[in-house]
Amino acid sequence: MKINEVILKSGQKCTFQTPTLKYAQDLADYANRIRTESKFLLSCEQEPKVTLEREIAWIKSQNIKTKFIVMATIKGKVIGLADYSSSTKFRKRHICSIGISVLKEFWNLGIASHLMQILIDTATKTGFEIVDLTVNTNNKAGIHLYKKFGFEKTGTFYNDTKYEDGTYANTYYMQKYLKEIKGAKHAKQN
Repeated sequence: MKINEVILKSGQKCTFQTPTLKYAQDLADYANRIRTESKFLLSCEQEPKVTLEREIAWIKSQNIKTKFIVMATIKGKVIGLADYSSSTKFRKRHICSIGISVLKEFWNLGIASHLMQILIDTATKTGFEIVDLTVNTNNKAGIHLYKKFGFEKTGTFYNDTKYEDGTYANTYYMQKYLKEIKGAKHAKQN
């Protein structure tokens, strides 16, 4: 399903849509490439390659109430991806967790902002109350994007990412409330 098209800062036309099975191989290629471009993603080159079969299953698992996927394409090629998923546990179904990635050559063109807006709009329409995410504390661009969309840092996980060279990184836990929750504590109140 095509969600929208925008003209990027570069002048290129970018289409935002939910993936269909025809994009499965392109999504597998994207997943295998993106994990080589940034230390801020949890996936890395040391993990097994993403297969066509896995991507087909992932696309088929889309269900707007529990899992939503949106991709950004230019000339039919996947250049960005975002998704949310929620817990199957009854007491956690009001929260969805999100992830966003964009190929490095397309950074700073507004693609991540468009993906984020689509995720927030869809999560809100679906009835989620809270959107959460984790972000590497060194990912300044990611943190800036999330704060721009109203996410607040609510916690820190120390040394929870270990890199191949033996160094560690910390991670922020961030949340955005999609609706007012009576009696809820927010990060600014803590």
